[in-house]
This record gives sequence, structure tokens and C-alpha cells, in this order.
Amino acid sequence: MFSTGQIETVLANWPVVKATRPTIEAVPQGLSGAFVARVKLPPDSYCLLDSSPFLGQKSPTTRLWALKAWPTKTPSARVIPIHDWIRKASQQCSLLAPPEPTFGGPTTVKAFDRVWELLPWVVGRPLPIDADLTDLTLAGETLARVHVALGMDETEPNDNESGGCDASPLSGSIECVSRRRHRLAQLDRRLPRLLFDYPSFDSIFSLLKSQISPHREACGETSDGSLQGLTQTLASAIEVLQRYWAPQFHRILESLERFDRQSGFFPIQTVLRDVHREHILFDPDAQKAAGIIDYDALGKDSPAADLARYAGSFDRPVDEVLQALAAGYQSIRPFSNHEIELSRCLVQANAIGGLANWVVWLVLDRRCFTCEPSVIQGRISHLIASNCRIW
Repeated sequence: MFSTGQIETVLANWPVVKATRPTIEAVPQGLSGAFVARVKLPPDSYCLLDSSPFLGQKSPTTRLWALKAWPTKTPSARVIPIHDWIRKASQQCSLLAPPEPTFGGPTTVKAFDRVWELLPWVVGRPLPIDADLTDLTLAGETLARVHVALGMDETEPNDNESGGCDASPLSGSIECVSRRRHRLAQLDRRLPRLLFDYPSFDSIFSLLKSQISPHREACGETSDGSLQGLTQTLASAIEVLQRYWAPQFHRILESLERFDRQSGFFPIQTVLRDVHREHILFDPDAQKAAGIIDYDALGKDSPAADLARYAGSFDRPVDEVLQALAAGYQSIRPFSNHEIELSRCLVQANAIGGLANWVVWLVLDRRCFTCEPSVIQGRISHLIASNCRIW
């Protein structure tokens, strides 16, 4: 996506890379459209790291960095407030990796039609998809510690119109609830016709090949075999939605409406809002959290939104996962029964709404993705399993 020369040009904006010859390794692309490279500095860069304080902070003595280009069309006005918030919160919680300042002081660089950032590389591994309850309890503690840090200074102005961190949710509502109500209603206006008269396997295959292959061929990383696997998984997703969408849509919508009417029971603060299993990394040797990655969706919402998103990442019964996460969370800060119930409803909405999203995006919207077909197939397969387990 970006040449080594382009990446080196971007890196030259940060003091920590000055006069070094870093090793650069692109990370396999995910679903967000962001580009990430792992940057390893040589040992002799330590002296430079120790002598480059900016914005009143000393650069961490690390040799591993994550260089990230935010998705296309992401404005700097969206990224900068997130950086400011993470830098403040990271002073209270070492699990948050603060963005590194450039020579001029700002933490972003605009180059090659992208907004770039440089953060310390978090060394660790996510929990396995079938994580045991003890590890899930630790994950709940981790989320609570992060929420404490993110919510410590909620008096700062947070201008939603500026495009930065989303400000308060819609008046009289909970952001995560309102968004899902709106999206489910949108899906229900389009999905039933597709479920009644869905395209053949060959039609779906041809459709996916026209959407995904051209973007992968430039890298020599596409094959009919991988597209056939995705086609079969997408066909299975349609079958699952034929079985569950109609009976579950109205039930979930009614539950979300009820939570909106009870919005006064739910505290709102700055949270991550899109924290999947892969976003909380753990040190397997020390049996503790190593750090959080990916703050792209940071904004004000219910903490239940984070627990629900994270809980939905595992191949275990939802109630087991939520109980373990809530137990860990409650050992650090309060999390009410109302919030647990909201989390459960959000897991259900995320499962069926997420599966419907992928069917609509790929079949009706013909949205193009630049990641490997196997990445999309993996996400859809997980959502299929989640729906079959929940319903």
C-alpha cells in the first residue's frame, strides 16, 4: 500500500527516528482500512530517545513502535482530540499507549492523503477465543482500569461538531442504544427482500471477485479458492439470517427502546466503543494485561458498550462471559445489574446486526475491501457461530 520510501518520509517527522535506520514491517491489513507498520529501531537509537522531550514529556525508551495511517478520509480534526484524551489518560493508566509527538509538537502527520500517528508497540497477545473465566475476569479488571483513566477528566470541552471525540450522546438517549436502533431499522428496510430472493452461489462469487480481487491482485494475494470460501460463508450467513432475523429483530428493537426510556440509570463517560478481543493484549508470562491498542472509536457512551463488544468476541455462552467480565470490572469500580442487562442486549444486537451488515455491505452495497478475503470470512464465520449460540 505504501512504499518503504514513503514510510521513511513519514517517520522522519518524529525525533525518535532521527538519524536511525529502522526495520519496517507492514502488519496484515484488517477491516478498518487503516495501515499499520511495525517499526524497530536499532540499539544505538537509545541516546536519541533519551534526549527528545516534547510537550513536557520524555519519550519512552522503546525500540518498537507502531506507525499507523488512519483510514482514508479520516480528518485530522477527528484524530487530534482522541490523541489529546489518550495522552492525558495514559498518565493515569500505563495500559494506554500515548501517541508520540513530532518535531513540532503535534502528534499527527498529514502525508499521502492520510493522517499518521506513531505509538509505542504493545507487546502481548490477545486472550484465546475460548478463554477461561479467570482470564476473562482479568480482562474485566483491565477494562475498568482503562475506564477509570478515561473518565477522570470529563469536564474538558468535547466539541462533537469539530469532528473529534464524539461528545455526549443524543439528548435523552444512550449512544450505543440509539445507534443500534437506527441501524437495525435501516437493515430491516433492505434485508427481507434479499432473504426472500437471494442470489445464487455463482452470482455471489462473481460479485465478490469484482469487489475484492482487483484490490488484492496488485499485491499478488488473491485466489479463487479464498473467494470461494468467503462465498460459501456468505451463503451460510444468509441462511442464518433467514432463520433468525424476523423473529429476533422486533424483540431486540423493543429491548433497545426500553433501555432508551431508562437512560437515566446508565452513567455516560468516555469509553473505547470498539474494543474487540484482539484489542486487549496480555503478557502471557506475567499473567497481566500488557496494553490496549486501537482508540479509533473513542467517545462518550455507556461503559456497557465496551463490555458488550468485548464479550461478543469469544466462543463461549454470553452469560458466562459477561458474568466473568462484570465480576472483574466490579472489583475496580461499580457496574450495575442494569448495565449487565444492557450489555447482554447489546451483545445480541451486535451479533445479528453485525451479520446483517456484512450481507448488506457485500451483496447489496457491493462495498470494496482491501484486506484478505480470509479476514472477512473469519469475521462472518464468528458472527454465524455467535448467532447460532445465542438464539
